[in-house]
Amino acid sequence: MKISLVAENVAGDEVTLLSPKAVREVIDATGLEFLIEEGAGVASGFGDKEYTRLGSQVAEKSVAYDADIIVRRSAPSHKDIGLMHKGALVISMLHPDGCPEKIQWYKDAGIAGIALDMLMDLA
Repeated sequence: MKISLVAENVAGDEVTLLSPKAVREVIDATGLEFLIEEGAGVASGFGDKEYTRLGSQVAEKSVAYDADIIVRRSAPSHKDIGLMHKGALVISMLHPDGCPEKIQWYKDAGIAGIALDMLMDLA
């Protein structure tokens, strides 16, 4: 099973969701193969080499979006959803309350999602 961190595509808001250290922690905890889209961490000050040094593999966009689990901060665009395979899982800010048309895109494509914006911190 593959998990990938893909680049953000919202102009002016390209900060990545996971640091290289966080990616290493996911690899250690799950044993999953972890892909990083080329340049995904640059806006946050993390180069591709920092991610690969800690165990992930750098991949071009189409390969990163073909992973079983796709992680990103902002909601994927319709074009991005088209790069995912049926049965994939997206972990992102999905805005299900405000964007019902996007939820239909996921449903039509057979994509599942975990909406980070709907999770609560109960601590």
